[in-house]
Amino acid sequence: MVEMSGMKTTLIKGLNKLMLTCDGASLLMDQSGFVKLSCIKWTQLKMHLMVCEFCRDYLKQSHIINSHLAHMGSVEAKNLTWKLTEDQKMRLAEVVEKQLNKP
Repeated sequence: MVEMSGMKTTLIKGLNKLMLTCDGASLLMDQSGFVKLSCIKWTQLKMHLMVCEFCRDYLKQSHIINSHLAHMGSVEAKNLTWKLTEDQKMRLAEVVEKQLNKP
């Protein structure tokens, strides 16, 4: 019986090393828009998204925001900071809310 308990502990420790925190998952979600994730990182992210509703929502929101920012206009290379007007922020928030509440 003691050996089985040790195996369980080892398995749980191994799974904990594989599983991401929400912070780690959000970082990988953001990075995946710019670089291809390694097979291990991609698998870790998919495992996390299977069990975390909050991160799935974050991913949906992120896709919606990125899509609409792309349509609002491009940022010139010399302009390193880009701020949305209050009207643009309100419209973007409305679009995100509408998309998330779709059946």
